[in-house]
Amino acid sequence: CTFQGKEVPCVVANTDNGSITSELLASFLEHMDRLELFPRTDPNVKPFLLLDGHGSRLELPFLKYVNTEAHQWVVCIGVPYGTSYWQVGGSPEQNGCYKMALTSEKAALALKKKDTVCQIQESRRTRSLSS
Repeated sequence: CTFQGKEVPCVVANTDNGSITSELLASFLEHMDRLELFPRTDPNVKPFLLLDGHGSRLELPFLKYVNTEAHQWVVCIGVPYGTSYWQVGGSPEQNGCYKMALTSEKAALALKKKDTVCQIQESRRTRSLSS
């Protein structure tokens, strides 16, 4: 995507258990800092980051990164164990909409598979009758 006239390449990362880690958070911020997405010309103005209170936000790699003078970030961390209140994508309304769409798509896929199997069976039956 493009942000403030700069091309920002997609960053993809994963962990063994699928959760965010302090190291991943720090690496994402480092990536944005390398791209100089947020001007740091005024020492009194720093990028702001709003996070939920997940434990990874309180671990050393992330805290060290955001507090290093060369690339400080202002970070607001929500209440621990309040993730359901902080994650916009975690709202019941959005989850419900997602689940309804997923159910609909699964049903469409099942019908497509059924139609394909029927076509294959019909093709085989036609071939065996003509032999």
